[in-house]
Amino acid sequence: MKNSVSTLALLLLQTTLGVLSFATGPAPGASATVTPVDVINTMESGGIHAGFRRNHAKGLCFGGTFKPSKGASSLSSSNLFEGPTSTVMGRFSNPGPNPVSADNAPMPRGMALQFHPEKGDTSNMSMLNVPAFAVSTPEAFNELLKVKTPEQIAVFKKKYPRSEVFFKFVETHGVPQSFTTVDFHSLHAFKFTNKKGQSQYARWNFISQQGNRFLTADQAKSKSANFLSEGLVSELKKGPVSWDMEAILAKEGDNLTDPSAEWKGDHKKIKLGTLTITKTTGNGEGPCDMINFDPNNLAAGIESSDDPILKFRSPAYGLSFGKRATEKAKAQ
Repeated sequence: MKNSVSTLALLLLQTTLGVLSFATGPAPGASATVTPVDVINTMESGGIHAGFRRNHAKGLCFGGTFKPSKGASSLSSSNLFEGPTSTVMGRFSNPGPNPVSADNAPMPRGMALQFHPEKGDTSNMSMLNVPAFAVSTPEAFNELLKVKTPEQIAVFKKKYPRSEVFFKFVETHGVPQSFTTVDFHSLHAFKFTNKKGQSQYARWNFISQQGNRFLTADQAKSKSANFLSEGLVSELKKGPVSWDMEAILAKEGDNLTDPSAEWKGDHKKIKLGTLTITKTTGNGEGPCDMINFDPNNLAAGIESSDDPILKFRSPAYGLSFGKRATEKAKAQ
């Protein structure tokens, strides 16, 4: 009983802080015409699933380690790149508010990570498997959430031409063979600073050591609604799975504040380390369930850029967390 009361008190405290801080205003440095409340309301317009995230509601917790590469510290002084390994708690997910969405339907896939180094602060990363995001502003993102039909997609692409890359990828690579056969991308740019005070903007990828493989439309139709989560459980019984983290260094002319803008041409890449996953738990049942994977929560040595979508994610994540924390606390 004492543990339940303590958990309830903690959830209510986190909820209060989150809602009071983020409920009504725009994100710092972001547009004033769309607020986090507007976006969360749009996410909830199709129905509320109490206790679940307002976006990426269906997911699968996992645990593992991150081992930095020897050259990583030349780019950043982050504690991620010091010491032998960091413990990692993460989550694979499907986008949208539905906690039982079908794994065999075409959509982007998400990977969220929280790193726990041996010393110092934690860091979060939230990624998608698409090569570029669909939009560059909170207003456009709120519009994207309302797109449901092929006709609406056509209108949206005409208004936001850069979204073509996003939609084409989902159409042709919408269902992976496995969560483990997917590369994930930061999409946003971040500033890396090393111990010498030298700074470099970069995006990052997590490249699957299992390959990058997808299903055809006919193959996807034959799969169950939970085949990705069930498949991960089966795969990990056979052994761990891994991804290599690489930084893609920005060069002159690269857009640092628009996640829908692809970086064209060759870029220098630096391997930063290897993520290895060894265990998994169910959706809404694991230790990752109450983690707020805000990608702006980073230890010293890596900083967020002024990307308005990236800045907007903190208050939106905070509001979503506050809502589900309240719902879970009431259910106890």
